[in-house]
Amino acid sequence: MGRTSNDNEFWRPPEEFPAPAAQMTPPPEEFGSGGVSAPAAKKKRRLHWLAAAVAMGLLSTVSLFSGAVKAVPEPVVSPTPMAVVAAAPTLTPKPPLDHTPSPSPVPTAVPAPTAEPTVTPKPTPEPKTVPAAKLTFYRTSEVYHGTVVLEAQDKMTAVTARIWDRVLEETMWEYPFTAEDIARGWYTFPEFDLGASEFARNHWDQLMAGYEPDPILEVVCTARTDDGEETFTEQAEAAYELWISDRYDLKNPDEDFLHYFLEETTYPDCFVVRMDPSPYGELNMTYGEDVELQPGDVSVILKAGGQRLSGDGWHMEKTVIVREEGTFYAYALVIPRPDSLPEHGSVEIAITRKFIHYPTSMATNIHAIEY
Repeated sequence: MGRTSNDNEFWRPPEEFPAPAAQMTPPPEEFGSGGVSAPAAKKKRRLHWLAAAVAMGLLSTVSLFSGAVKAVPEPVVSPTPMAVVAAAPTLTPKPPLDHTPSPSPVPTAVPAPTAEPTVTPKPTPEPKTVPAAKLTFYRTSEVYHGTVVLEAQDKMTAVTARIWDRVLEETMWEYPFTAEDIARGWYTFPEFDLGASEFARNHWDQLMAGYEPDPILEVVCTARTDDGEETFTEQAEAAYELWISDRYDLKNPDEDFLHYFLEETTYPDCFVVRMDPSPYGELNMTYGEDVELQPGDVSVILKAGGQRLSGDGWHMEKTVIVREEGTFYAYALVIPRPDSLPEHGSVEIAITRKFIHYPTSMATNIHAIEY
């Protein structure tokens, strides 16, 4: 059964299928911390289709109990009666009392405490940022997408990105960064459609004979260091992300080639966003922007004349497909055409996806649908 997405995923002779209009893919907000290259999804594919990869602190309270010292009274002794003496004894006069006070003791001078020297903490030096390039590179069918994020770009003097075939050692696409690209610190390259590329035209016979290219993204940077200028290279294989297509399904299914020719389910007079069959059975497709996406999830917004459409009546369809090689799941977000829209015209669609192989990153594609 054929693919339900746009025609760019099929191999076709170059003169009949020109490259599609470029989609805008702003850099994900997590780039710089999250754009970690993921291993490519190794799938054998042919170019007519692609099926689809947080101590606890223990506070010890010591209670000090002071023992009160109790005074023990001496036992009271009754006085012994005095014996009566016949003659009173002669009293010897006592010397007069000396009322001269004793000299007060001279207090010993207490030395003034010596001031502790003030220790000035040394500032912690900031870690040096090493020039680097972080790559996000993925493919949807035969269309390749990527973003390059630079670190310590103020030290970089030149950056070049290219997609190339390691087997044939041939460059498929190349772009030297401008001074503005380097100063900005990132660059998202346009979609590279392998099937509609000059590389495919030049190697058409090989492709038709079964040759399957495996393009990689390579970025070469030249930066100033303490030892002078140095050049380093970063490479990334393309991770496989799900192909997402969008279209307007015609009112009359009998006139819709997707229905009568490809024998696919259609949703008459609706805008439909589809994800190709994949082994992922717990994905979500929603309408609106205030949605927390999980890896692989998609959200959609429609606009007409610059105004966002409510999307009333939207719903997600999930189809289970059992094949010899396993169970697959196809998803479709169905948005009925609002009554406020004329029967024919154009709407702007924004599709935001969270990547499966780059789970901290997202991308939004915006383009028009004629209906």
